Amino acid sequence: MNYLTGEEILAIHSEIIDQTGGLHGVRDAGLLASILERPKTAFGGKEMHRGLFKKAAVYMEGLARYHVFTDGNKRTAIAAWLKKHCRKITR
Repeated sequence: MNYLTGEEILAIHSEIIDQTGGLHGVRDAGLLASILERPKTAFGGKEMHRGLFKKAAVYMEGLARYHVFTDGNKRTAIAAWLKKHCRKITR
C-alpha cells in the first residue's frame, strides 16, 4: 500500500495554496502526523481500514475535519487523494 508521507502532504498543500489562494502553514504538526498514521491502524493483526478507498477516506476525513493547516484543508484533502492514486491534476 502506498501511504502519504509528511513531505508529500506538505508539498501538496503548498501547491494548492499557491494555485488557489489562502494562507500557508501547519497549525498542528502532531495532529498531522497522527492523521498520516491513521490509515495504517491495525488491531489484533487486522487492518482497521481495509482497501484503497477506505484508507483514502480516513486521510480525507482527518485532513478536512481536524484542520491541521492554516487554510485549504478540504482542498488539500481532495488533492492529496487524487495526486496519490490518480494520474494528474490540471486546471
